[in-house]
Amino acid sequence: MKRSPERLFRLRRNRARGHLLVLLAVLTSAALMPASSPANTSGLAPTQSSAPASQPCAGTLRREHLIAPGKGWLVIGGEASRSVGAETCAGQLLYWTGNNGRTWRDITPPGMPTNTIGEVFFLNSSHGWMLSSDALSEETNAQFYLFSTVDGGKNWRTLLLTRPMFGMNDDYTFPIQLFFSDASHGWMMWHWGIMNSSINYLLATTDGGLTCKRLPEPPGPGPLQFLSPREGWMIGGLVTPDGIPDYENENLRTTHDGGLHWDVVSVPLPGIEDEETSFSAFRFKDSQQGGAVVTLQRPGNLSPTFTCFTHDGGRTWKISPLDLDADHAAPSFVSNHIIWSISDSPDIRLRIQTETSVITPVLPPESSVGRRMSDVDFVEDHNGWVIAWRTELAPDLLLKTTDGGRTFRAITPPGIVELARKRPTLF
Repeated sequence: MKRSPERLFRLRRNRARGHLLVLLAVLTSAALMPASSPANTSGLAPTQSSAPASQPCAGTLRREHLIAPGKGWLVIGGEASRSVGAETCAGQLLYWTGNNGRTWRDITPPGMPTNTIGEVFFLNSSHGWMLSSDALSEETNAQFYLFSTVDGGKNWRTLLLTRPMFGMNDDYTFPIQLFFSDASHGWMMWHWGIMNSSINYLLATTDGGLTCKRLPEPPGPGPLQFLSPREGWMIGGLVTPDGIPDYENENLRTTHDGGLHWDVVSVPLPGIEDEETSFSAFRFKDSQQGGAVVTLQRPGNLSPTFTCFTHDGGRTWKISPLDLDADHAAPSFVSNHIIWSISDSPDIRLRIQTETSVITPVLPPESSVGRRMSDVDFVEDHNGWVIAWRTELAPDLLLKTTDGGRTFRAITPPGIVELARKRPTLF
């Protein structure tokens, strides 16, 4: 018997649940931040990456993203800087590879005034942005830093930001997404949430992050994607008569003026009327071709999920019911289809599913036993990355595939693996 699609996605069923998740993320990992309103350029400071930064004490892989075949970044390190005996451990570090992990560069901004790295976005091998802050949930007048590079992390510019610069609530407000459509135009989504209340803030920059301004409140926390300085998409909510979005992920929206206004895009599911929907993911290849995943909100285990694809900018959609026999599924949008990372509980084996096949990957020996895996991050049909989480006896590993998930190889930066092996054995 097929498992219900209700179990395939960890969707926000209501605002309270969504806000709790945000709050828990904030309390366990203060790793977020923003940009500025026509900000004072005196807050900008160029820094140069020369000597490598200190190694973190634990070989923890925080996040990764493959931006193109063979090119991507990796955040390494623990929650914060700390001392272990006579050894001082660095905070989180940012690494880059341009050859699919054969070599890595530490591109962490030198002298970074925080220990925690938040959102990271690289447009290409040269242009990248990073948000950083050690702010705690209830801390007021907290400092956030926006770093930007135009030379692949050799040099960085730094912009100091605070929430009052943009009239945002000065507690529990943290950035949750950073996105750029080109080297100049970018957007930062911020979210404030406590119990059943929430506010979303959207900041925009037109000069690569040197200055920013606040846009009108968006219809939800996203995620969002911009294809040009004016054309963008996001997952949003329906606005109730009191002006408060309902679930914040009920519909797909588009903007044609850079985020000033957002219009609901009709995605007509077959034979269904007046039922609540929940969008969990989307991605557009260009202004015409894109896809989305949407679930109908029904009680119990009866919530069907659909994949939706458009080739005319959202005017019409090809909609298909999703049939996955798994407890967990996460999509990677590649070209005009989806590659799924799927797994079951308590069985934690990773599988890859496409439109035509289900693949059980061949993993390297050091990652094949007792490992939990992150969702595979595919950038196209053949190339993807995944993290194999640590066990008591072995550190985290970053794995790559170049054959669509059939086989994986370890590409973890060597220094991190060696450092983890040197950790003392506790009794």
